[in-house]
Amino acid sequence: MNTNHDTLISADAAARAIAIDVTRSVMVKAPAGSGKTTLLAQRMLAALATVNDPEEVLAITFTNKAANEMRARVLDFLQRAADGVEPTNDSERVTAQLAGPVLARDQERGWDVLRNPSRLRIMTIDSLNSFLAGLAPIVSGLGGGVGIEERPARLYRDAVIALVDEMDELAEDSDDRQALTRLLAYSSNRVESLIPLLRSMLARRDQWMALVMGRVSDSDAMVAASHAALAELAVSRVERVRGAAWSGHLADIAAAAHDAGLLEEAGLPDAYTHDIRTYRTLAGLCLTKTGGLRKRLTASEGFPAGKVPTVCANAALAALRERTDEADIVQALRDVEMLPDLDALDGADGFALDLSRVLYRLCAHLQVVFQRAGAIDFVEMSMRALSTVTGAGGQIPLAERMDYLISHILLDEAQDTSAAQYGLLLALTGAWTPDDARSVFIVGDPQQSIYSFREAEVRLFVELWQRRTLGDISLETVELAANFRSRAGIIEFCNEMFSRSFPTDDDLFAGSVSYAPSVAMRGEGGVVDLELINGEAGETEAQRAALIAADLIARSPDESIAVLVRNRADVRRIVEAFKLAGVPYSCQDIDPLAKSDAVRDVVGMIRALWHYGDRVAWGTLLRAPWVGLSWSDFLVLTKGRTHGSLDDAIRAELMGSSLSDEGRARLNRLTAAMDAARRDAPLAGNLADFAEAVWLALGGPACVSLTEAEDVRQVFALLRESLIGGQLESPEAFSEALAGLYAAAGAGRVQIMTIHKAKGLEFDHVLLAGLWRAPRNSDAPLLAYRHTEHGLLLAPAVERSGDEAHEAYYKTILAMNRRAADAEALRVLYVAATRARERLVIFGAVSTSDSGYFPPRGSMLDKVWPSLATRVAGITAHAGQDVPEPPRELEPLSPRLPVDWECPLPLLGYVPPESKVVSPSELVVRESLGVGAAEDGVYERVVGTCYHELMERVAKRGGPDQFDEVLNKAKAPLAASMRHRGMPEPRLMEAMARVIELARRTVTGVNGRRILSATEGARSEERVAGYVDGEWVSAIIDRCFVEGGRCVQIDYKTSGAGVSDAEWDAFVASEVAIYGRQQRLYAQVLEGAARMPVDAYLYFPERDFLATVPM
Repeated sequence: MNTNHDTLISADAAARAIAIDVTRSVMVKAPAGSGKTTLLAQRMLAALATVNDPEEVLAITFTNKAANEMRARVLDFLQRAADGVEPTNDSERVTAQLAGPVLARDQERGWDVLRNPSRLRIMTIDSLNSFLAGLAPIVSGLGGGVGIEERPARLYRDAVIALVDEMDELAEDSDDRQALTRLLAYSSNRVESLIPLLRSMLARRDQWMALVMGRVSDSDAMVAASHAALAELAVSRVERVRGAAWSGHLADIAAAAHDAGLLEEAGLPDAYTHDIRTYRTLAGLCLTKTGGLRKRLTASEGFPAGKVPTVCANAALAALRERTDEADIVQALRDVEMLPDLDALDGADGFALDLSRVLYRLCAHLQVVFQRAGAIDFVEMSMRALSTVTGAGGQIPLAERMDYLISHILLDEAQDTSAAQYGLLLALTGAWTPDDARSVFIVGDPQQSIYSFREAEVRLFVELWQRRTLGDISLETVELAANFRSRAGIIEFCNEMFSRSFPTDDDLFAGSVSYAPSVAMRGEGGVVDLELINGEAGETEAQRAALIAADLIARSPDESIAVLVRNRADVRRIVEAFKLAGVPYSCQDIDPLAKSDAVRDVVGMIRALWHYGDRVAWGTLLRAPWVGLSWSDFLVLTKGRTHGSLDDAIRAELMGSSLSDEGRARLNRLTAAMDAARRDAPLAGNLADFAEAVWLALGGPACVSLTEAEDVRQVFALLRESLIGGQLESPEAFSEALAGLYAAAGAGRVQIMTIHKAKGLEFDHVLLAGLWRAPRNSDAPLLAYRHTEHGLLLAPAVERSGDEAHEAYYKTILAMNRRAADAEALRVLYVAATRARERLVIFGAVSTSDSGYFPPRGSMLDKVWPSLATRVAGITAHAGQDVPEPPRELEPLSPRLPVDWECPLPLLGYVPPESKVVSPSELVVRESLGVGAAEDGVYERVVGTCYHELMERVAKRGGPDQFDEVLNKAKAPLAASMRHRGMPEPRLMEAMARVIELARRTVTGVNGRRILSATEGARSEERVAGYVDGEWVSAIIDRCFVEGGRCVQIDYKTSGAGVSDAEWDAFVASEVAIYGRQQRLYAQVLEGAARMPVDAYLYFPERDFLATVPM
């Protein structure tokens, strides 16, 4: 590609013009920082101007955050146009030109989109699947509604265990039993080794289920597909060699080998599968056992010295070695050499047939597990959505499923799309014709495809790009080049580094993509620093990062700073260095919740209360700081007791005299707390309530920080989700779910996060750490498999087969997976580097040789090292130092509570039982409306209450970016809540729509997002009480959080519908006057509980409006 600045800018402008032309279906490559979200919003505006209803335009994203950002961008563009804001640059002028016709269409058709933003059909792929499947519950098989299990691993495990349990029920000569027996033999008859394999297969079943479920008795559909895929792979690799610029030299070697009697034919045969052996032989002649090009051929390879064929062959080898693309030659020949003999794969074929049979039954067990759990996974939802669109007998027009047509589809982040998601897109557009004025817009960046662990396949994007058709729809392909994020210095560095490190061509089978350069639009500047460390880098890297971050904070106090790491394991030393240097930091999804001492203590207590015979858990409970039993007293309880529970031992020892006085007092506190909770039948019947009551009674909150208290709250919330009938059926599933949670992020100027977490974000200054760590060597998997365009490549582990063809097949797949992982690692580095706006700092550990510095082999830094040579030449590396990890403290990190500790009861902050006499909300009602007025207006009252409930769910489940996901789960409980509160059935759907509309305005509004996104000290529906003006005041705060050292108090008000613009200010003033006293009372109570000044506001979701309550 021509990288001339003016040429790239001109091509970029032309590409953007094509991208917003809705008369064309377009596919766009949009590199990092190219303004993709703005382009999507502009395309949506252009589409909206052509339709009768806004729902005809469907935009699909992959995260709730992206969906909300896109919706907010479209609404902002429309609002600016409605307000007559003058554009200041070319992009804004284009946007204004597109927004004008939309506003005219809006007025003409009565959409009122600015007041009803939910009419913009912007959805995540998961929300779309749920929506489509729900349109036809019988066709999709969802029936009367089903939940989504976000952590389906336990469901997969249950299905595998049910399959193994069924083995004894099958006849011994049953084909399915014998298949499972052989499969178990591959895993050394260890079910625990088989479970991970089958779980991973279930997570990807949308890619193979059609082959398995469509088979009849002894059909070998999976084997046939695997052979077809392997044959296609072989042909593609041979074609790559035949079409290479250096193939003439290989043809000379082939001719010499023919003359030497080693090959039947002279020259290079056509790329048919039966000629693969010829190319494998040639590759073997050219390559050494270590994988490099040979210096010469000798008699050992069949080329005696002095013979003409030997001279010719060695001359051709020398010519190959002299080429500058030697590395590409070696890779191409190695790929061919590793290909298996397609006619000798009986061992692998037998395994594939056994696996096919087992998976067939496993899918049936999974359906039973889904029914029992009342929930399905996202894969199942996507498959059922596809069945809704296509139907059992083929394509069914969408008009029969929906009350509107889809005229335009926009797909974001297409590089992360899975095969099932592309299948859905094909089904949605299957009935479209070239002349029906519909369009598809697909945008993505294959250079940012880093989610293979979520089943995303970059090859799908590349295939679509090369094919330029989606079903029968022709796609125009355009590439963007302008970067509006980073300064020129950073862009030039990325272009230099990645253009040399990325492959020159896309490789579908290897999962690698070529690099597309960018051009900076923000002007000159931009700094790239390489911080090299000679020797052990861990401690020195962390110290240097802390020093640099502290300096940046001092010099640029208003600019954002991030430290990005490849793996969470790299964070520990960095965090310690930041603590020592006093640099304020915030970690995003870094510290596993289960590793927190506070959480470990609480989980130990939960397990102890769940099973009184769990002596390890009881040991954790007794040593927790809020029980605080000494080791000597603990020994008294356990010595000589090999049977029975520690609860029994405690009660027995309390009757004796062996315990110390302090130990006796501490155990009396424990048993008193447990016995009090047991006497409350509803409390004792729910493990989460029971455990939390004991923890509170023992003073658990006094032993944790505010951040740890939030972590503990997450544990109890997860426990409540895991209970069935108040009891924990599977502690293993609870532990697995807990392993997926992370400690709450603190507040700090520097954000520390993984590179994957940083995707979609940008920072003024970015520090990249841990890039020098080489990946760990993993054990050979039981099963090697890889999905390709033509089918599934699949082979069991080599040591369990014993034949050469099978071994080559297995190693070929492993090599493909390794190359795909290496290619993705390079893309991960690209994502990391392109987060920086002003400064990029790269840390690297190096060693020294005669030729200079070099990084650890196989590390991420190693992949780009050749392109850094000129920059490295003038750098002096810091001396590394290896500081041993400090030994873990034996004593609890939190001090034990004093034996005579009692819960303090401050004057303000006590929460008494509900009392109608002291409820301030009813005082307000009596004063302004009169007694009994609360019984009127059932509709308004229920809408208000249910809105509060929904906002609480949104706040607790990840904030506004998770709204669609929360809403999908909340619809059924929302309807039940409304019926319970007396909502008349004829108005139920109207009321639900009203609540959802208000909620959507909240999560898309500037003020609403601020309220729900706050994390510091954030609480929803928080109960506090205190003694104010001579009476106890019990308050429920709708939402409160800390901001700028002050507590912000929010009271939701769902009124305001139908109020005109002219009347709005007077309406708000009236509401503030009515509720002002109530909010001031609440604020006084909250100030006592929070120990900081309080600012009170009324929030009106009708207009995303915040009204200040005078204090």
